[in-house]
Amino acid sequence: MKFVFHTSASASDGTPLEKRYLQAIDECVCAEEQGFDSISFGEQHFNTDKATQVSCPEMMSSAVASRTSTIKLRWSSVVLLAFNHPIRVAERIATLDLLSNGRAEISTARSNHAPTMAAFQINPRETREQWRESLDVIVAALTQDPFQHSGKHWQIPPTKLVPHCIQKPHPPLFYASTSLEGLVTAGGLGLGALAGNSLPGGWDYVQQCSDAYHSAFDKAKPLSSVVNRSLATSIMTAHCAETMEKAFEEAGEASQKMLWMVINMFTELAKHAPSSDYAYMDNINAIRERVSDMAYVNDRSPYVSVGTPDFLIERFKKLEKMGYQEVILRIDQFSHDTVMRSLKMFGKYVIPEFRRSESLSAQTA
Repeated sequence: MKFVFHTSASASDGTPLEKRYLQAIDECVCAEEQGFDSISFGEQHFNTDKATQVSCPEMMSSAVASRTSTIKLRWSSVVLLAFNHPIRVAERIATLDLLSNGRAEISTARSNHAPTMAAFQINPRETREQWRESLDVIVAALTQDPFQHSGKHWQIPPTKLVPHCIQKPHPPLFYASTSLEGLVTAGGLGLGALAGNSLPGGWDYVQQCSDAYHSAFDKAKPLSSVVNRSLATSIMTAHCAETMEKAFEEAGEASQKMLWMVINMFTELAKHAPSSDYAYMDNINAIRERVSDMAYVNDRSPYVSVGTPDFLIERFKKLEKMGYQEVILRIDQFSHDTVMRSLKMFGKYVIPEFRRSESLSAQTA
């Protein structure tokens, strides 16, 4: 099991961003010290709720690269729509890979934010085809010299990318999706997958996501010569504390804010996108009535995972048995001091439990 520290540099407590960004970088340095495998920044635009405050993950990742040496640097996720030209994305991937000495990882997405699509004049019904064509361009740019492309959205003559990645032929590729259809797409292309909002469907949906992804991967027609069989589940409120009571007390408000943000985001998006795209979110209305019930949301799925080291170890081992290779832990929306304490709890108690298991497995193999 790999552990990914995800931060959106939440400034929900009123911390000004010029200070909060620097705190988030300090937290990433701490995550490396505590044994996390990767850090990740998302790409979110125009959010005024102060919960998701990173619109330029490549710049945040570069800042972290300058202060770390081993931890992987992942964009979770760069939005592959027309306003992010795929050649520019490829250039930024390659530049980060050079600056970090081969530590870049890239996850892509179609966007789940209606205001972003409105501001950048993106038709929600075209996001799937724009993402798919962008991915083809990026892989070609990173693996062919020169590369070219002829498609619906881009006509690119023979072109040489500058610079090229250290990792050959390219850094690990992932696709972030909240739907079974998206996970099947990721598996079928040989991409790693970041499974999203599991709260509406609960633990049954978590298992369905794993089954769908691995089944598709078994029959993959890979997009690239290098495949990346890795399934992660996104945990949007993660926190570790000495007792369940303390964990709930410290994470309760953050969890509620995050859940309302997600509920409102998907409700708005469903108005504009094809109905089939978000049919799996039908149960979201049932969650509305229980948002403030921490015990309920914490038990319903791993989307909220708040508790003691023993509680979290048991939960992550359950996910491991279900076919997950990573947990993406959004330890954010708390005070900086609380985030640092939580990271250190994970590093002292939770992560070592899995490292010991991996070591024993290697010895008996």
